[in-house]
Amino acid sequence: MNKLTPQMSQYERTLDQIVQATGDGKSHRDDPRALNIKMKPNQVYAVIAQDDDRYFRTVSIKQNDFTNGFSLMVSNPVYGSVPEGIQIIAQHSVFKQMREMNAFQSLEAFPFKGRDGR
Repeated sequence: MNKLTPQMSQYERTLDQIVQATGDGKSHRDDPRALNIKMKPNQVYAVIAQDDDRYFRTVSIKQNDFTNGFSLMVSNPVYGSVPEGIQIIAQHSVFKQMREMNAFQSLEAFPFKGRDGR
């Protein structure tokens, strides 16, 4: 006798959907917005200009050894389509990640460790 309460029945359906998910991030998504992409240091990404979608900029994050933080490298606007192999990322995602990456830099009493790291 396998009687389930309505809550347990819903829980079982939810678990079944999780098991059936393909893992591509799109199969069970109704939201048309792009997923948040975590930028990796030293990798080049493209950001489509918000005022004119015929232009894009390339962005990359580089580690700054003097401050133990990160710097955002941004190109001049480029006319045309994004070259094959460069991933497009939303502008708000770039700014959000830069805020997150540099958030704890200012909490250190002495962020510059010197040449030998002490």
